[in-house]
Amino acid sequence: MKKIQKASKIIRIILQICFVLIILAIPFSFFDIFYEQKPGFLFIELDINTYYWSLTAKSIIFAGNIILGILAMYGLYISIKLFRCFEQGLLFTKENAKYLKTIGLITLAGAVLEIIAAIIFVSNPAFDHNINIFINDTIFGLFFIFVSWLIDEGRKQKETVDNSGDLQTA
Repeated sequence: MKKIQKASKIIRIILQICFVLIILAIPFSFFDIFYEQKPGFLFIELDINTYYWSLTAKSIIFAGNIILGILAMYGLYISIKLFRCFEQGLLFTKENAKYLKTIGLITLAGAVLEIIAAIIFVSNPAFDHNINIFINDTIFGLFFIFVSWLIDEGRKQKETVDNSGDLQTA
């Protein structure tokens, strides 16, 4: 159990650093989109020159970056809470199942936003890449939701065994 707690603390610290980096990345995306400066990290990576794009198109892209950034920060926040539970030795709890389900739903929401961005900017040569992101994020989101359901069902069965003394299937 000590190994799980130690590893969870390290992962939680890494997630907290990523949380701060996302906060810092959003202003950099503003400069990248509106002033053609390339700081190197964006949520919607454009492979084409946005210099000739209208202010409206640039504003939509920036708004998308903000939405995806907030979504990513919320996902990291929930992940930090999950790993904090792991640090405390709480592994198969209703709360952890809820956190995993939330992470899955956030991943699915991010996939939907990516595909919407790809459809809006269909002239973007990264459209095929966005389709791959959509498929991968959909699979991961569904996987997290399934694992959360498994953990919750396992927890319920364990409670049934603890209360009655024998395994009863639902």
